[in-house]
Amino acid sequence: MTRLRFLPAAGIALILPGMAAAQDSFQLAQGKGCFNCHDVTGPKEAPSFKGIAMHNKGREDAAARLAEALKTGKDGHKKFRGSDAELQQLIAYILATP
Repeated sequence: MTRLRFLPAAGIALILPGMAAAQDSFQLAQGKGCFNCHDVTGPKEAPSFKGIAMHNKGREDAAARLAEALKTGKDGHKKFRGSDAELQQLIAYILATP
């Protein structure tokens, strides 16, 4: 019985880092102005992150295609201003949107 008390705590310890990373990514998107045109789940001036994730589901080149579009301003998107690490974090967040 003693082990069962620690099991939920272990599960929470595994979930919290993922939640913190998602919050950091949300704040990154917010700070870069993504939410001026996009929303996480619903349509706005531009497709939602959820819509982008669904559109790219199963595409092996999705991250590369999004990175190219954001770096160059392709398809009418503003050029991303930030480091490559920030860009990769943002793309991972967008593609993981449920």
